[in-house]
Amino acid sequence: DQKLPGVDTYLRKPISDKTPLKAWCPRSDLETSPFLFNLVPELGYLTFFGEEFCFSKSPYVIQANLFKLNPPYGMNSLFCQLSKALKDQTNQAGAQLFGIEHDTSTNPQPCVDGRSRQQFAFEYIRGIWNTY
Repeated sequence: DQKLPGVDTYLRKPISDKTPLKAWCPRSDLETSPFLFNLVPELGYLTFFGEEFCFSKSPYVIQANLFKLNPPYGMNSLFCQLSKALKDQTNQAGAQLFGIEHDTSTNPQPCVDGRSRQQFAFEYIRGIWNTY
């Protein structure tokens, strides 16, 4: 159990064997899951997690590697479907979905089907807000 000098923290080990990630986390009663997304449902709140890419099975993100993350609402499914469609269209048979890029710094394409990726998230959040 390593410690940072002068800080009450612990070195969190990954929950996935497939990731090299490590994180220093505040020591608390929530060592098993200090992530806000896992705390607020107990208080009656809904959670939403949105990334603008598919992160399923990615060893480069903290969700599902350092912390469990199972919010009832999120964008991962949408962006994984978009990645799957792009993978099929571009003949990238061996590529993982998290590695399929919609755009690059040399060829930026911030829109999908004429709409910004942020617009998808905003519409989803507005739908949640209107429902609850």
